[in-house]
Amino acid sequence: MFVLWRHSRNFMSSNMFEIGAAGLIGFALAAWIATGVSARNRPSSEAGAGWMIDRTIYRGLTYLILGICLAAYALFLAPVVRNPTMVLNLLGQTSYASTMREMLIRMPGITSFVNLGPLYVTLLFLQPQLTGSPLSRLDKIVLAGFLFLVLVRVLLWSERLAFLEVVVPIAIIRFARMPRYRLLLALLPFVGILVLTLYFGVTEYFRSWTYYSGTGVSFADFVLSRLLGYYATALNNGALLFLSYSPPFVPHHTAEWFVHLPFLPALGLDPPAAHRSLVAGATLQNPEFNNNSGLFAPMNDLGPAAGIGVWIVLGLVTGRLCRGFTDGKLLPMLLYPTWIIGIYELLRIFYWGATRYFPVLATIPLVYFILRYAAGRRRQRTSRRIRIRVVHPEFPIPQR
Repeated sequence: MFVLWRHSRNFMSSNMFEIGAAGLIGFALAAWIATGVSARNRPSSEAGAGWMIDRTIYRGLTYLILGICLAAYALFLAPVVRNPTMVLNLLGQTSYASTMREMLIRMPGITSFVNLGPLYVTLLFLQPQLTGSPLSRLDKIVLAGFLFLVLVRVLLWSERLAFLEVVVPIAIIRFARMPRYRLLLALLPFVGILVLTLYFGVTEYFRSWTYYSGTGVSFADFVLSRLLGYYATALNNGALLFLSYSPPFVPHHTAEWFVHLPFLPALGLDPPAAHRSLVAGATLQNPEFNNNSGLFAPMNDLGPAAGIGVWIVLGLVTGRLCRGFTDGKLLPMLLYPTWIIGIYELLRIFYWGATRYFPVLATIPLVYFILRYAAGRRRQRTSRRIRIRVVHPEFPIPQR
């Protein structure tokens, strides 16, 4: 496989395997402990749980985030709208992906707001649980239009993860309401692997099969080998960077959004590690498979001991988020449906520190405080109505 993907050699030595395994085991054990597998779920006393959030404020916030996201999509897809004929002509060419990437408008800090889509679907599908109001027909129509835009982005920008980022939160929220079907829930990760393979095959057909179809390899073999190749080469690239450079103690891989801030070079803080992966990639990596592995990201930034410590901390955070989500606490309910994508992509990329996830991480605290305020407002109105009914007994209090 490494010969097929044009790597010079396998950098996954036994030492690298042990370091990576230690990080994974530390993460898993910490998450298991933090989740509290032996404890029973407890109802949450937090204001954001259940039916306590004001519906008007909640829906207004949901559609505000959607509006920001759609405005970014309008800027992003403006060239396609102006010249749709060019897009149709490019779809049949082997170089359409790179051509489309040059054609579409990318404005750092502006078009990045398209990545608020996962937060929008999280809020939308939490609406029945947090406000007591089911999704309306308008909600479903708007959601369908939004999903169509995401699929256009996947097709034109060759960004497969964009669709998974909105589908996974929906699945997490919907399946979490099925506690009686535990066997089905236990099997869903394996079903997810099959669905991922089918989805990967469809997108790869438009992305690169036109180029590789003349090699004599069957399409099924091509899809399976290429899908496995993404994860295998990512691990190998992470090991390559670890063996090639000493830790810079700069969060180049674990906080990619930070090292891309525009004012860092002006302050003389441009980290020297920012170009390491580019240098290594130009000599020893296949440019088609340039992911540098999320597993080795903390080790590459901070060294093996500190990197394993980072994975233990991340395991504790993940376990508490999972437990808070199942207990109905507001902040974990907002964060966990998108946070879990970082677990699924752990071997390939460090999703939690990626620039694409930063808009969600930066926005969720603000959303949380607004919803806490909305919850308190609704609770005050409810208690005021109850006090009026107590003073005037002719208005009976309905039984809950």
